[in-house]
Amino acid sequence: MLFLTGCASGGNNNSGNPVGPLSEATSGKSRNAVSGATTETASETASATSTATSTATSTATGVSTGTSTDTATTSIEIDLGDGIKMSLIGIPSGTFIMGSQEIGAEAAERPSHLVSVASLYVGKYEVTQTQFEKVMGYNPSFFIASLAAFDIVYGDTSNNPVENVNWYDCLEFCNKLSVNQNLTPVYAISETASDPNNLNIYDPIHRLVTADWSANGYRLPTEAEWEYSCRAGTSINYYWNDICSEEEMDKYCWFNRNAGYENYKMKTHSGKPGTQPVGSKLPNAWGLYDMSGNVWEWCWDWYKTDYYKVSPQEYPRGNSSGFYRVMRGGAWYNFSVIFFRSAYRHYYYPNMRYHGLGFRVCRSK
Repeated sequence: MLFLTGCASGGNNNSGNPVGPLSEATSGKSRNAVSGATTETASETASATSTATSTATSTATGVSTGTSTDTATTSIEIDLGDGIKMSLIGIPSGTFIMGSQEIGAEAAERPSHLVSVASLYVGKYEVTQTQFEKVMGYNPSFFIASLAAFDIVYGDTSNNPVENVNWYDCLEFCNKLSVNQNLTPVYAISETASDPNNLNIYDPIHRLVTADWSANGYRLPTEAEWEYSCRAGTSINYYWNDICSEEEMDKYCWFNRNAGYENYKMKTHSGKPGTQPVGSKLPNAWGLYDMSGNVWEWCWDWYKTDYYKVSPQEYPRGNSSGFYRVMRGGAWYNFSVIFFRSAYRHYYYPNMRYHGLGFRVCRSK
């Protein structure tokens, strides 16, 4: 039964190098094995709501993002068992301006270009530690109650985003979630074949992964789907405003100034440095939380700096090969405001894990 209810940048850093783990936490990998964690068949609810049409025009450049029209704007909630649920927001199909031509925009964000995205469901929140552990049977996170991260003892982190996951971990989660929800998995992940499109000699996994885009299961968003969902009908720098202040950022995202190790004591709303409970800041206009900050989020695509020069308008899915996979959104430890811009692109080795990198799931309608 389907439940529907009404609902309303990774890329180059300044040095050109990918953002990596902070030195204080490079030894913080831990996996808490939990035996017997099973997932029950999904219980989903449904009810149609009114037609949603959104049109946004940029206050900065004067160009329109295009229109987004769908017959129903909906959300779904799935039951993972043991009272653990996951919510997804229905995102309408539409065409928008991807990238940026703003002064100071990164080369990887240029040229801005029209992109069309099909309707889909996107995770309302980043995948939490509880959800990941329920589906996978272990919790890989650095920020857990039993670990004294940064010499600080953490309490309940079950509702914090899962982190310390690599790109392959995310695909395995999506496939297991699909099977447990009686859906068709999107990904075929070979245990033996090496991916000829993976050009990264530092990736010892190198597993061949193919995607069946017609499957109805859960998956990672493409980079275009991620930016479209993040912007939520806007074409400004941040989904809350065109010009960013620290005070405004504090309302919408977790970043160095309110969750970083050096600064958390100055903010009463952040009890500990590091990741924070999902959904504790304001959402974007489509009801998605933590699209900026908390943890970087893996996307499907291979990263290529100049990909936007050749990207198709219709449903782009990234370069055909590469060294890195795309990640988006910025994390709790990032200080510069550029990392939290909707257009900002970033990347990392697909086999690498660290304590500022997580994900959210999506599903085609």
